[in-house]
Amino acid sequence: MALDVNVLTNGWTIAGIIASFLVAAIALGLGLASIIQTNRLQKRERKERLLNEIIEWATNISRLNSYLLSLTESVRLKLTGYSIQCIRQLRFDLENLRDKGKYIKVTSNVACNKASDSVIKLQHELSNIANLLSDYIVRNEIVGDVNDLITTEDEMGNERDKNKDTVERHRTNIDPLCNSIMEEATKIKTRDIS
Repeated sequence: MALDVNVLTNGWTIAGIIASFLVAAIALGLGLASIIQTNRLQKRERKERLLNEIIEWATNISRLNSYLLSLTESVRLKLTGYSIQCIRQLRFDLENLRDKGKYIKVTSNVACNKASDSVIKLQHELSNIANLLSDYIVRNEIVGDVNDLITTEDEMGNERDKNKDTVERHRTNIDPLCNSIMEEATKIKTRDIS
C-alpha cells in the first residue's frame, strides 16, 4: 500500500489543516473585533450617561437658584411668602445637591476635566448658602425675622456690606458656574457625536 504524502492520519490533508487554522484565526479575529467594538460603544455610552448626569445636576441647581432668587426678593420686599418650613426644604434640597456634587466631581474628572473646577466652586457656594439658611432658620426661631442674611445688590455695593456674607452674594455666583458646567459637558457630547 502506497502512502500519500498529502494525506495524514485519519484522512486529514495538509490543505484541510491549514484551512481549519485559517477559519479558526478568522473567527478569533472577528470575535476580538466584535469585543473591541462593543467595548468602545460601552465606553461612549457610559461617558454620555455621565455627561447627562452632570448636565442634569447643574440644571437642578439652576432651577433651585430661581427659588433662592424668589426668597431673596421676598425678604427684600418684606413679603412673607416663604415660611420657615419652605426655607428648611430649600436648605435640604441645597444640601442634597451639594452632596451629590461629590459624585459629580468624580464624574466630571472622568467625563470632562474642565468642568471639575466649576463643580468644586459650585459645591462651595451651595455649602455657604445652606449654612446661611441654617443661620436664618435658627435666628428666626430665636428672635423673629432677620433680614441681614439676604441683601440686595445695591446694598452689597455699599462699603459696609462689601465683605458681608449673604445668600444673595453666593446665589449670584450659581448660574455662571452652572452654565460653565453645562457648556463644557455639551461641547464634549457634541464633539463625541461628530
